[in-house]
Amino acid sequence: MKKVFLFFTTCCIAMGAMAQIQVNSSGDLITNDHEIYLRNQSGNKYGIGYGAFGASEMCFFSDELIEFRESDNSTLAAKFNLNSTPNFEFHGKVTLLKNHWTGGITSQVENFADFAMANLYPATNWYGTLGSSTKRYGGAYIDHAFINQYTTYPSDSRVKENVVNIENALAKVTELRPIQYDIKENFYDSIADPKAREYVMNHGGRNRIGFISQEVQVIFPELVSEEPQSGLLGINTIDMIPYLVQAIKEQQKEIEELKDLLNKETGTANLKTYSLFENESAEAPASLSQNKPNPFSSETRIEMFVPQSVANAILYVYDLQGKQVKSITVTGRGATFETIHGSELQAGLYIYSLVTDGRLVGSKQMVLTE
Repeated sequence: MKKVFLFFTTCCIAMGAMAQIQVNSSGDLITNDHEIYLRNQSGNKYGIGYGAFGASEMCFFSDELIEFRESDNSTLAAKFNLNSTPNFEFHGKVTLLKNHWTGGITSQVENFADFAMANLYPATNWYGTLGSSTKRYGGAYIDHAFINQYTTYPSDSRVKENVVNIENALAKVTELRPIQYDIKENFYDSIADPKAREYVMNHGGRNRIGFISQEVQVIFPELVSEEPQSGLLGINTIDMIPYLVQAIKEQQKEIEELKDLLNKETGTANLKTYSLFENESAEAPASLSQNKPNPFSSETRIEMFVPQSVANAILYVYDLQGKQVKSITVTGRGATFETIHGSELQAGLYIYSLVTDGRLVGSKQMVLTE
């Protein structure tokens, strides 16, 4: 069993009249619940004590320096320094325990991925927080991310190389399966306190949304990594954002190309803009509404307004490749509607357009699910 020596500035040992001190066969110092502390000649406390501040806890206090060293080789284990900015340094492994909180804190240097890292752990699983709502840390640097009011990652061009554009993101993003899920209860079995376990399960363990790592790994393997200790797979959802942005841009490009195709097909390169105030006595212009419901699986209703003066009205349906998959001749006039049945099409995203007398009235998107 390793012993730890205490090195301090010049002082002497003092104790109360009723204090009893014993040294057992292992060399450990034992008291009868009284304070043991070191003080200087002026009588002020400047050392280490039990209950030194009126509470059942270990206390460190000094105007100068307190060091803990191992007895076999004098290796520094911990240091408390008040010469400048108050600080406590951990060296090797140090555990702090308080009677009213058995979680404790453990600092330990371990090998990780073939190199040594200093780690700070709670001594008991699921205990404790870093900071509090009233005593917060100003910021935290983790890997190459900085966290304060929000998390920022280095995006400066000066730290980047091998920059290439993301391509074909839309096809990959459409393969993702967003889900809602609960964490399995046995994941929290390491929480000893039943009330604490129930609290954690109800505040973060249920009704979560996200993805399944194994499914994302097939589509975006670069976004999935394995946690080295547990072997569980995790997703870097932050790095997924550029794929989503690129997918939106690709989809918008396809929509614009489809609009151009519709204009050429109907012979109207320039769409006419209607105004209700051009002729107050004129009939309201043709209009196209969003289908309901959307998305749909069995059938959906597309409402529209077709003026009585219109000779020909056609509702076209196109896929994202610009291929016409359906056309419906609209016979109704005034406020009317057409119904699209899901059995007529394959699941996917479609664009439908209303054309009256060779003029494109408008286009909308609709989604058919399986």
